[in-house]
Amino acid sequence: MNKYKKITVILLVLLMALSVVGCSSGKSEVYDNGVISVTVPKGWMVYESKNSNNEVVKTNLSVVKTTDKSKIMDSPMVTISYAGADKTLYPVTKDFYEDTEDLAVWEIGGKKFEGFKGTSFGAEMLYYFAVDGDKEYQVVVWPNMKNGTISLEDEDVKTIVESLTGK
Repeated sequence: MNKYKKITVILLVLLMALSVVGCSSGKSEVYDNGVISVTVPKGWMVYESKNSNNEVVKTNLSVVKTTDKSKIMDSPMVTISYAGADKTLYPVTKDFYEDTEDLAVWEIGGKKFEGFKGTSFGAEMLYYFAVDGDKEYQVVVWPNMKNGTISLEDEDVKTIVESLTGK
């Protein structure tokens, strides 16, 4: 019986390791959940949004600059929301944030993003919104976090946003 317990534990550990969404192969990988597709650079991982029923919300996700799940909330990230022809994203206004100012238009990945920067719960954020035909994208960059920094000029950040595709 002890042999079966060991096998069960090993299988459970392997299953848990395979269920973590992220990149660890040493190169960029494409994350595609059937609704959003995005390239995830080496050293970054996808954090899937979930609703109150613990179901994955396929129109929202974050690409986080860490491979350590315990550091997700303190690491720089790019948060993405998407809506296709059958749904509209609610616009986010500067009224929700502190210390806001408009940002220059950011043209990347064939999309024209407009936005502003501000502070949310003490953290700096760069909020961008783009419409591409019947597709809408919201991209929020959290550049200065406890576990590191990123910028719009970073190749990793550009790779993520350039590759962003809604279906």
